[in-house]
Amino acid sequence: MDEIFQKSFHIVKLISMRAIPVLFVVTYLQERGAFKFLDKFAKAIVAKTGFSTVTGKAFVANTGSIYAGGGMLVNMYNRGEISRVNLILSASFAAFPAHVKILLTATGPVVFSLFTFPVALFYVCFSLASAFFRLMVAGFLSHKVITKEEVTRVNGYLALQPHKSRSTRKRTALKAALKRTMRYAVKMVVFVTLITGLVFYLNEHGIFQKLPLNVSLIGLPEKFNVALFSYLGNAYAGMGVISDFITKGELTTMVAIKLLIFCMLCSRPIVAIKESPTYYLGLYGMKNGILLMLFNLSIFSILAVSVLFGLSIWGI
Repeated sequence: MDEIFQKSFHIVKLISMRAIPVLFVVTYLQERGAFKFLDKFAKAIVAKTGFSTVTGKAFVANTGSIYAGGGMLVNMYNRGEISRVNLILSASFAAFPAHVKILLTATGPVVFSLFTFPVALFYVCFSLASAFFRLMVAGFLSHKVITKEEVTRVNGYLALQPHKSRSTRKRTALKAALKRTMRYAVKMVVFVTLITGLVFYLNEHGIFQKLPLNVSLIGLPEKFNVALFSYLGNAYAGMGVISDFITKGELTTMVAIKLLIFCMLCSRPIVAIKESPTYYLGLYGMKNGILLMLFNLSIFSILAVSVLFGLSIWGI
């Protein structure tokens, strides 16, 4: 238990050093109206959607840090200026640049070093398609569920904030930023400690590896289960096992892609659970975080199942 607590504390410390300062700065600058220069870009980004410009601003901010854009949206939600459904869809829509950035700068280079070029290219293209699909679905749903009154109210708030002296605005912004950041910090510490402790405990006792999953579900020999279980524990470990099978000639390119998609599909809920303390629940809170996590999981699963179904039709 001491080791589990130490691991949880390490993550709490890591997130406290990274996320909380970013959220404080973003909140302070937002209160000071420092993001007005983004209005032009924000309007262009959400022009074809039903979102307000705050979603476009979060989209731009997420190119720097996903906590920056998320923090802007959470601040608007906590003030009661956007609805819960607006928050969930906006967060999914605005996450696109952050996902692309991570894929191209972190995951992508590793994938190309592990897989043959066709398999690595498929992984990158599928991941980009998944991010783009979330963007499109969130944008489409924004027309259906976000009212024009809400968009007008939010845009009006952004454009017509009450005039105050510079010193008053500075004090008010600082007070609001400190208050909201402290509220976020308390929630984050509680959620991260409890959930990471649970995840580490389950992982240490091999619960994830005992899940009722088998590659025979997609018509592959059970010897490839080692790739699936390795992937459930760590994505790069699973990729390494698949790469070894490819190198030995035991997997063709298309079958390797099929196995990779299945591994990604099965591991996605576990990845979401592991990410939930630091991002979903830590930033958005319990209820909003779970809804956002389920929304993203649903879209990813639909896309992955569709690809597997297409491969089975082609006889792979």
